[in-house]
Amino acid sequence: MNRLFVDRKNYQSRWLIVHFLLLSGFSLLAQKEYYTPKSLIMPFHDKEKQLHISAGKGGGWDVNVSYAFSKHFSFFTAGTYDKGLKRRITILGDPFRIKKNDYAVRAGLGYFKKIDFGVFNILEFMGGAGTYKVQNYWYFTDANPYYELMYREYTNARFTSLFAQMQMAVKGHAGERALALRFSYSRYRSFAVFDAYYSNTQTKLQNFWTVNIDPVASYSYYFKRFKLNVQSGVSIPLKKVRLEPPSIYETVMLATVLGRLGIQYNLDLKNK
Repeated sequence: MNRLFVDRKNYQSRWLIVHFLLLSGFSLLAQKEYYTPKSLIMPFHDKEKQLHISAGKGGGWDVNVSYAFSKHFSFFTAGTYDKGLKRRITILGDPFRIKKNDYAVRAGLGYFKKIDFGVFNILEFMGGAGTYKVQNYWYFTDANPYYELMYREYTNARFTSLFAQMQMAVKGHAGERALALRFSYSRYRSFAVFDAYYSNTQTKLQNFWTVNIDPVASYSYYFKRFKLNVQSGVSIPLKKVRLEPPSIYETVMLATVLGRLGIQYNLDLKNK
């Protein structure tokens, strides 16, 4: 019994370490942040009339609300706002700053069911749509102010996204572990980039699209009616976005790292 407890404790520790390493890399992997998908909504309802309210930090500050209106169906809505000056590091190790003013709004429906599939005991499907605004200004940091004047870029973009995701969790008395997979189709209504280095070149595009797959792992710890959660994963494009000339780029890979730290409050309205 003691050995089982130690093994389980070590397993959960390794799980948290993996999340921490992925979240640490969140500031290292940068694709100019044209594409800003948000963390997955993972309420994991298991009965009717549950209300889950979650707030956290992941691609901005967010608030998620999910309500189970029947024995198997729920609806959700989520909003994310990301504003302020961020520090980033390129893959080559060059530091830069990015000033952001982004937002995202999402909503949709969910289906949940108790299962007995290996270690998993909850299955959930989520599907919905969202609208996103991307507005950022980035520049390399250096003692020489010439770098900020020459190596800087402005981005203004708007895109809408349709998404579907499947997730499974093993829920215990102290917490839950979960795996999820999301597919997203995103279409840009507008996309404008101004780059000072390339002779003040401005790229303007409309109506290009991308398809991404997002594998994500999640761990939660229960504390009374609260659930403390850490989520990490990646967003992988299934196609390259080829840009039409004149453009400062030929193709764009809209990939990024996903991560979130949050707290969820669970309320059972059926027992009220």
